[in-house]
Amino acid sequence: MENTRLQVYYPFHPLRGAILQVIRRPKGGDGAVCVMDPIGKRLKIPVWMLSPECAPTRITEEPHLSKEALLHLTSLLATRLPAADQIHDNLLQTVVDEHNGGQRGATTASAPDNPNGRRGRARGRKGARGSGRSNGPHSSSGL
Repeated sequence: MENTRLQVYYPFHPLRGAILQVIRRPKGGDGAVCVMDPIGKRLKIPVWMLSPECAPTRITEEPHLSKEALLHLTSLLATRLPAADQIHDNLLQTVVDEHNGGQRGATTASAPDNPNGRRGRARGRKGARGSGRSNGPHSSSGL
């Protein structure tokens, strides 16, 4: 166990301003520090919340991001998201229809260009009326 003590600087942490005993530091340098709180409970606090640089964090009416932060976000997203020409998903999206009479396995398939994410019901014979029930082996339709 280390004899080091650290202060919580993040203004929205419930222990902000508290000086806590370090039990274990993260192995990678990034992550969470295991500390002992004032009543003796062990807890983990993210390393960045223990940095004086996060102390001036405030909630404001207007968001403020530096140009550098936005550029970093752009480059991060570019490495994580596939390019438009790399998308090969040609499967129809399947949506479970929970409002379809409570039937088990009630699903609909939707094409990618359908803005509602659903297709209409299959059209049966002209003039035929469905009961909304399955005609499977356990149904009582007598078919």
